[in-house]
Amino acid sequence: MNASQNLVGTLGYDNLPSHVAAAGYDRAKVKRGIVHVGPGGFWSAHMAAYVHDYMAKSGDLSWGFVVASLRSPGTINALRASGHRFVLVEREEQERQASVIAPVVESIFAPENPMALVDAIADGDIKIVSMTITNKGYYCTDAYGTLDASHHDIVHDLDFTVEGGADGDAPRTVHWYLKAGIEKRMQEALASGVARPLTVLSLDNVPQNSRSLKAAFIHYVEASSDDSDALVQWIDENVDFLTTLVDRITPEVNAQFRKDMAEYLGFDAGVVIGTEKFRQLVVERGRFQMPAWESVGVEVVENIGSYWELKFLGLNAAHQVPAMVGPRLGATYIHEAVLIPELGWLLEEFHRELGVILGDDLMSVYGPKIQKRFKDSAPMDTILRVGARGTSKASERIAYAVERALTITEGEKVLKAPTFVFACWLLNLGNTDELGNTFSQSDVEQPKLVGVHQEVLAWTRSENRDLHGLAHHLRQIGEIVRDDRFVTMAGKSGFLAELAWALNELTSGNTKSAINNLRKRVES
Repeated sequence: MNASQNLVGTLGYDNLPSHVAAAGYDRAKVKRGIVHVGPGGFWSAHMAAYVHDYMAKSGDLSWGFVVASLRSPGTINALRASGHRFVLVEREEQERQASVIAPVVESIFAPENPMALVDAIADGDIKIVSMTITNKGYYCTDAYGTLDASHHDIVHDLDFTVEGGADGDAPRTVHWYLKAGIEKRMQEALASGVARPLTVLSLDNVPQNSRSLKAAFIHYVEASSDDSDALVQWIDENVDFLTTLVDRITPEVNAQFRKDMAEYLGFDAGVVIGTEKFRQLVVERGRFQMPAWESVGVEVVENIGSYWELKFLGLNAAHQVPAMVGPRLGATYIHEAVLIPELGWLLEEFHRELGVILGDDLMSVYGPKIQKRFKDSAPMDTILRVGARGTSKASERIAYAVERALTITEGEKVLKAPTFVFACWLLNLGNTDELGNTFSQSDVEQPKLVGVHQEVLAWTRSENRDLHGLAHHLRQIGEIVRDDRFVTMAGKSGFLAELAWALNELTSGNTKSAINNLRKRVES
């Protein structure tokens, strides 16, 4: 039995070792103020940490979380087992700092009791509803918030009622819960004569996140009833949907990390999250009450557009360089991939080309900062995590960057490095690297695209690699995964020509030689 096992019986949340920081406020006095849907690792390391720090610094304990999961009870059960507390370990190079994070006051597994979440959203003490549910949780077909009204989950929820639901059935989308909760909030506000304004924050890396959410949600409300005008008007007058920018690299928790942290902490924390030291939260200024969290580093701005695009392209899109190219070179971790010289150059070129969109001077400063974060081995961030939902990210991050540059330059400038990364994603749909070794992907769309992948490979081997054939395959992908951007990109002749070049280089040689040939083209 090792030392940490000897300590399990003596150390814990109520008897912390000296190297673990306590919460810094009386948990018994924390009041509910925020409902958060989707309390995963990123939320734990990001918004929960910001609110925790704000309460500890200000003494304002009116912003406690009610957390809710719509899909899996795993996180909810784990939080309940640890008394709604968890340990956050911040790491940078060889340094690490552990803190107990404790702003959660209540947890809900919504499928067990849908009305518990509805009631929480309607509660007048709740000032914010926030969410981290990934892009798929919004059911949008584009970046503008067009609701996918034919999706089976949306169709289900438009007809679902708590009273009429079959045993074991429950709402499937955040739209149902938001609509039911806000509608009840409106009714209680009108009955009491007391205003109940609300702020909704999406914390997902989705273009114009909360704005897209609002557009899709209003579509849902209008589709749910022929008499939705009053609710839509009340939402417009009493509910803010504020766009946010979020940034903190938070790797997935695995068994080895739990083991290492139990030894480091001296006790089993139940829920322990590892993250980098860097963090950023930018929120648009709204009309209604919010925490005064600028005191702990939150930026509140009038216009978030420039902040959002810099981070979304410079970090989120750039993260796909090691995530999509790294597997072809046998890499497992992000830092491992970025330290491969050829891939390191590709990342630098990716950032340099983003200057077309964001400005060369800005990217000459921002790009190296991101490259340094990616090279840090302390987070042990995996390609599997960063590359998860690769098909969605190929569209909303990589193809989006190419499309933005084409729009800005009126079709004159095709970004070569992002197009090369897109080509790697296409070839990765076969789950094999260039040596024929298999690798894993966490992408629900990938199995649907195996047939298209085979057709793309056949196209690369054909004598007549007609661009119309390649365009056809992109349109196929768009139709299969219900994503219009793939269809749009199929109509961009300059992009198709650059994509064809990259596919030819990757399939006729190897990834390193293809990158080197790209470098020669760029530098010639």
